[in-house]
Amino acid sequence: TAVRDEQECLRKFSARKYNLVIFDQGLPDLDVRGFVADLGEIDELTPVAMMATLDVEFYEEKYGDSNIDFLIVKPFELAQLRNLVEEAMSLCQRLKGTV
Repeated sequence: TAVRDEQECLRKFSARKYNLVIFDQGLPDLDVRGFVADLGEIDELTPVAMMATLDVEFYEEKYGDSNIDFLIVKPFELAQLRNLVEEAMSLCQRLKGTV
């Protein structure tokens, strides 16, 4: 499901269950920490992936204590995205299987 902004994403995420949220850190007016915290309040077991533009270390330092489960740096290959989704589905199954 594609969305245009943070609030639309949160509305849709509240309305139904998803197996994975992938968001772009470059969304206009996005408060990454607040957004990820809001996602966690709705469903803490759904994996969250962030598409980013700088190296992984920058984001790990900046957002390492948030609940971002995966980072993928743009531009990326389709195989990288496929691997991320496979890892996220595995994580989702493990997390939701323990509830």
